[in-house]
Amino acid sequence: MEIYVMRHGRTIWNEKHICQGRSQNRLSKFGKSQVEEQAT
Repeated sequence: MEIYVMRHGRTIWNEKHICQGRSQNRLSKFGKSQVEEQAT
């Protein structure tokens, strides 16, 4: 059995250095590319 642990990709708030806590916000373009890269 293999288990993978991954954090979320970079969000827009991460790029603006805003503390997000439990907020739901969108992935940045870079964050989307991080997720796509890990999916392959």
